[in-house]
Amino acid sequence: MTQAQRDHRAPSARGIRRPLCAGLAIVAAGFLLASCETIETPAPVTPPVIPQSVSPPVPPIPPAAIPSGPTFALRAARFDDLPDWQSADAARTLGAFQRSCQRLRARDPNAKLGANAPYGGIIADWLPACAAADSADPAGARRFFEQNFNVFSVESTGGQAKLTGYYEPVFAARRFPEPGFPEPILARPADLLRIDLSEFARALGSGPDTNLRGTLWGRVTGQTVAPYPERAALPGELRAIAYTHPADLYDLQVQGSGRLMFPDGSQSRAAYSAPNGRKWNSIFIALRDRGLVAAGELTFAGVRAWMDRSPPALVREILNTDPSVIFFDLEPVTEPMLGPRGAQGVPLTAMGSAAVDPAFHPYGTVLFISARGPKEGGGEQPLNVLVVAQDTGGAIRRGPLRADLFYGTGPEAGARAGRQNAADPRFWTLLPKGLGALAQNSVPRAG
Repeated sequence: MTQAQRDHRAPSARGIRRPLCAGLAIVAAGFLLASCETIETPAPVTPPVIPQSVSPPVPPIPPAAIPSGPTFALRAARFDDLPDWQSADAARTLGAFQRSCQRLRARDPNAKLGANAPYGGIIADWLPACAAADSADPAGARRFFEQNFNVFSVESTGGQAKLTGYYEPVFAARRFPEPGFPEPILARPADLLRIDLSEFARALGSGPDTNLRGTLWGRVTGQTVAPYPERAALPGELRAIAYTHPADLYDLQVQGSGRLMFPDGSQSRAAYSAPNGRKWNSIFIALRDRGLVAAGELTFAGVRAWMDRSPPALVREILNTDPSVIFFDLEPVTEPMLGPRGAQGVPLTAMGSAAVDPAFHPYGTVLFISARGPKEGGGEQPLNVLVVAQDTGGAIRRGPLRADLFYGTGPEAGARAGRQNAADPRFWTLLPKGLGALAQNSVPRAG
């Protein structure tokens, strides 16, 4: 949702950054984003300190199965420890949490909140707070969190500590190709297969240190499964959901989702559906290395201007230097004030939703993040936000102190998201009081 080299699990708002395939800092220079759903071999973590759930205790993992990696611990804290807590806008976060609760109620109450990040306990641990949220007054949102949650500081060494931003762009589009709008926004191909390697790991009885993690995308070729074709070799019969400018299409694929504006004034959302599974390779790098666009003009506006003055064959050649493609679903915009669906499967809330590393923070947990943020008119200022973890992205899967803040929809949100790039943010997590005291457990890092 959202610059976003979004990731390829459930439909997300983070595209290549991701899933709105939704969150990482927008491609300010075009070189920072990583492919959304490549297979990673993530670093494991050392034993964290996690809250004890009312669910049955998880047996400790044998020490031999826990390689070294980023440390992760939760330490008891207080609301008074949160910078500018009394000034925090908790109302929008309350709305994000209420939408998260709708998702939680549809799940098995005995299921873990996060399969790979067990500090969130089980779904049943969160239902009392969800029930209290139903009747909470937005004007008293801070009081709701104070009465129903305990605060824990997130402590970590190793991994990446950074807060970036992402957004949902708005593009002009057409239902059929015409001058200025030649590029098809492609629907997910019928022959595209999603392969969950963790399912094969379970089938093989592999241990927690297995390399069988992540997702592959491909298609059946004869009696084998082969990688799906790259951009330059996509089948010509693929269905288009709409048409747009080639620069806008590429931006849409980077963000992972976007709103389409048609000449009759109607809007639709191009929502992340799936990738072709190829490694992302920014066209900004090709334009820079070939000397086609000056370094100071390597923005989407600058690239668009270059495309408009360049031969179509050269534009196609540059686009084909990036083998990755994102496919989309065309959806109605039913709630204009909300963003696209994130990895949790709920619409994102501007300044109330964030993309996180799900190996550390389960979707649905509440986080308070303190960092530096963009100031209107230029420069930076303190940024203290209360958010719900509702998305992820390929560039976000780098540790417990890495997040991407969803800034909202449109060019203003995009301008602020593009300037959000804070090092060494501080994190706290808010957990329902029913989760009880702290205990120590060993967990492997999952990919």
